[in-house]
Formats: sequence, structure tokens, C-alpha cells
Amino acid sequence: MGFFFSSRCLHSPSRTRAWALSCVSFSDVKISLFIEEDSLRTDVYGGYGYSSPDPDKQGTLALKDTIVALDYTEDYDIEPLYNTDIYKNALAEVIKKNPDNAVYQQLQEHFNEYE
Repeated sequence: MGFFFSSRCLHSPSRTRAWALSCVSFSDVKISLFIEEDSLRTDVYGGYGYSSPDPDKQGTLALKDTIVALDYTEDYDIEPLYNTDIYKNALAEVIKKNPDNAVYQQLQEHFNEYE
């Protein structure tokens, strides 16, 4: 899902990262998707999907193997194209600053398991 910005944000004089993040709202998304609000809330906040910033290398490798096996593409070496160091280093940095944060610890555990 892409980002949707409301008109109040397009005309803001100071455009910082915090400003941009504050401009994306549930209402902005709801207007753009034409989906019943209850259904959208379920899908976004308590529904059927799981969203994680983890690159899930094992899952990506399995997906690549599957699409090769199904003849959607020829086999190729994914290793030089798939760099998890950026995520690994960023996660280490936030854990260093917030060592007791349970969410960061869970993300680290997930990364260690699926890297």
C-alpha cells in the first residue's frame, strides 16, 4: 500500500520527516481505497496479515526457488542482490539505544531465525 497525503499536508511550509509521517492517516488511506471502514480497520489493525520490517531472507529465497520451479523465470544467483546488512545494522543501533525494548528484541529474534 502506498502513502496517501491529505491536502493539508501538501501545503505545509515545513516539510520534515515527522511532518510527512503525520500526514499519512487512516482517513487518508480510507478515502483512497473505497473500502468499507470496518473491513479496512480489520485488515490494517487486527486482521489477517502480519507486517514486519525484517527482510526475511529465507522466505525470499524460498519464493525465488518456487518461481523458478514454476518456470516464471530462469534461475539466477540472488545472493549479490540481497543485502540484509542495512537492516541488521539499523536494528543493532536501535537496540543499543533501547536495550530493554521488547519489540526490538522480538525483531532481533526473528531476524536471527530467518536471516
